[in-house]
Amino acid sequence: QKLSKEQQQMLNTGRVQAARDRAAAQEFANLQDSSFARRVDDGELEDYRKSVIHKDDPMAAYEMETRQKREMKRLKKEVKREKKEKKRMKKEGKKNNRKRGGGGG
Repeated sequence: QKLSKEQQQMLNTGRVQAARDRAAAQEFANLQDSSFARRVDDGELEDYRKSVIHKDDPMAAYEMETRQKREMKRLKKEVKREKKEKKRMKKEGKKNNRKRGGGGG
């Protein structure tokens, strides 16, 4: 079975790498849309500063635990979505095979 270049790249890229790539692309797009100079009232910059965890922060352990739980929840949803997509592609493949007159399905 011949896969498209996009499908092959998707299969060769891990979930974490794909998520990082999407995040980097989104950040780049946001930076392109923003002005060059950042000001004190820049909401995105403020959000970034708030998201940084410092080692002396007394809430650091709690925040890390919260982020890990959130990330696990997100990954579970992503895995579920990927399984659904894989099942759909498999079903689509069988359907296309029947149309071509392939046997056994």
